[in-house]
Amino acid sequence: MPITKPPHRARRVLVVDDDADTAMTFAALIESMQHHAAYVTRSVEALGVARAFRPEIAFLDLGMPKLDGYALAQMFRAAPELNAVALVAVSGHDQPKDRERSRQAGFDAHVGKPLDAQLLEAILIQFGS
Repeated sequence: MPITKPPHRARRVLVVDDDADTAMTFAALIESMQHHAAYVTRSVEALGVARAFRPEIAFLDLGMPKLDGYALAQMFRAAPELNAVALVAVSGHDQPKDRERSRQAGFDAHVGKPLDAQLLEAILIQFGS
């Protein structure tokens, strides 16, 4: 008898990354896992998109122009309708001091780039309740 995974509930996931190819690819990967994804390439538009899309989880690139991921995380946490969104910092910097700075900014998790599919799936399960 084959082993099957238990069915999962589709999550609503927002990706915010200033690199359009990265954002698009990341969102496509999330959708290939049977979740709902939206992406934004301009961080200044992220809160408006989040209010309309109502994500459960948001992956925020830390190194974006005008409004970096740290500031954006603080804005999510300050907005009553968005403060329960699970926030995941995505960065090319993945040292303990980087993780600590993310935690202090209000992130629930910190992952290094590139993010592989197995880790992504684990995060969607962990924070998608």
